[in-house]
Amino acid sequence: MRPLPHLRQFVTTPDYAPRLRARRHAEQTLALDAAEHGWDREAERHHCTSERIEKLLTDLGQCIETPDDAATASWHRPVRHSTQSWPN
Repeated sequence: MRPLPHLRQFVTTPDYAPRLRARRHAEQTLALDAAEHGWDREAERHHCTSERIEKLLTDLGQCIETPDDAATASWHRPVRHSTQSWPN
């Protein structure tokens, strides 16, 4: 069976492991925030994304967590807490 032309293939390398770990951490934080608000579907979506990232890391032969990844990852999006508002 041939892949469908409109579906993109995602390819990554071990060089992106720190970014993937940072993204996983962000997804877990967002899942917790959604769960605290009672947004079950949103929490599940973030949880599934986190699990997919774990699989990518495992497939790359990388550790899921390392102590210094959060400090060295170049991809990071701040998480808005419910008492904060986003700047315009």
